[in-house]
Amino acid sequence: MSRERPFYLKFPAEPPVAQIPRIAADDDAARPVILKTLNDLEGFVGQEQGAEIVRAKIPGFPKKRAMQLVKELTGNEIYVPMMCH
Repeated sequence: MSRERPFYLKFPAEPPVAQIPRIAADDDAARPVILKTLNDLEGFVGQEQGAEIVRAKIPGFPKKRAMQLVKELTGNEIYVPMMCH
């Protein structure tokens, strides 16, 4: 009797790695992400939240710069850290 697994239990040697297109980490790439977020959230996004969204879409984008861009685009001068529930 063979000890080999049935074909439906065999796994590939290495799973394929998802290819995510890289977006240049610059202000021109971040602004549309922030504007779309503002639109989706009906006009308000906090600096922390905006920075997290930008960094999720554009890995490597500096957090402080993302927060500055959110501040510029929203006119929000008040920094409010995100609260965890």
